[in-house]
Order: sequence, then structure tokens, then C-alpha cells
Amino acid sequence: MSTDTAAQVRYRSTLASTGARAFGLQGLLLALAAFLLPAAALVGGRVVFLVVAASAGVASPTFSAYVKAAMLPGLPAALAQLAALPPLAAWWVRRERRA
Repeated sequence: MSTDTAAQVRYRSTLASTGARAFGLQGLLLALAAFLLPAAALVGGRVVFLVVAASAGVASPTFSAYVKAAMLPGLPAALAQLAALPPLAAWWVRRERRA
């Protein structure tokens, strides 16, 4: 059972967040989030599309052939979105903060 005072708990919390900032952990997590969130959205959209297609019974001779036919043409666009969206979003936010 802990007998820490509220001030001690606040001190440890502040110390932990300061240490995370000192080691660049927050910056690293934000940089990763800038790429992981659009990637999750792109993958999630494709998963939902495939679930709807499977439940509707739309498929080529096999479902794997349908997945290849439906997903491969959009792969270059998905990679371009993944490469372009985070820097464009960062630029847009900087521009709006200045205004």
C-alpha cells in the first residue's frame, strides 16, 4: 500500500514526462503516428472493402484471385498517399498556425 502524497505523485509524473521529452520519445511517437495513422486508415479501408465484397458474393473464380485483381491496381496510389499525406498535413498545419 502506497502512502505517497499528491505532490510526490505529481513530481514523479512530471519527471517521467520530462525524461520522455529529453530522450526524444514524444517526438519519435509523433513522427511514427504521422505515418502509422494514414497507413492504418488505408489498410482499414481495404479490409472493409474486401469484407463487403466477400459478403456480397462478388468474387472471381477464387477469392484470392479477386483480391489480387481488386487490390493490386490501387497499390501505387496507396503508397503515394502514404508518402505524401504526412508531409502535406504537417505543411498545412504549420501554414494554418501562422495565419
